[in-house]
Amino acid sequence: MDKKIIVSSIVLLVILVVGFWSFGKKSVKNNSQAPAVSEKITEPKKETLDDLIANTEEIKLPVVDTTTWQTYKNDKYGFEMKIPKDWLETADSDTSLCFGTKDKRFMGNGEGDQNCPISINNREGLLDEAKVISNSKEQPERIKRLVIQNKSYLLMDYSPLANVYFKDKNNTIWEIVFNYDSNEIKNIFFGVIGTFHFTN
Repeated sequence: MDKKIIVSSIVLLVILVVGFWSFGKKSVKNNSQAPAVSEKITEPKKETLDDLIANTEEIKLPVVDTTTWQTYKNDKYGFEMKIPKDWLETADSDTSLCFGTKDKRFMGNGEGDQNCPISINNREGLLDEAKVISNSKEQPERIKRLVIQNKSYLLMDYSPLANVYFKDKNNTIWEIVFNYDSNEIKNIFFGVIGTFHFTN
C-alpha cells in the first residue's frame, strides 16, 4: 500500500514538473516573439517670436495726443500710422523706410553710419527669427511686450535706441527702429507705435 502511494506521488510529481517546464518554455517563446514597442522620440518645440512675445512682461504705452498729426499710408507694404505734421518719408528702399523732418533726416554728427530717427523695415528673408529670439535672451531685462489694438509687439529697449518686432499675416518679421535722442522723439516713438496698423 505504501509503495503504491509512493509510486503515485512520484508519477504526479513528474507530471507537475513536466507541465511547469512546458508552460514556461511556451511562455518564453511567446515573449520572445512579441513585437518590440517603438519609442516615440519627440523633438522639443521650436520657440517662435510669438511664443517669446506671449511670455514677456507687458508694459503700457503712454497716451500721446496725435489728433493734430497727419496719417501716413503706404499701399506698397499695406500699413498706415500717424506721424507729426512736419515729418515725412525721407528714404525708401526695397526693405526699409526712413522718417524724419527736412532738417533732421538722420541722427548723428554726419560721420560714419547715419540712422533715421524712425525706420520701418520689412525683413522678409533678411532677419532670422531665431536670431531675434537669441538677441532678446542675452539681455532679458530690456525686452517688454506691447499690446496695441489687440496685437502684441516685442520691444527691445537699448535706450536711446529701441527696436520693435512683430509679424504680419504672412509671418514676415517687421522691425521698427527708433533713435530717440530727446523726450520729443521718444513721445513721437510712442505715438507712431500706438497708431501703426496693417491695412490689408
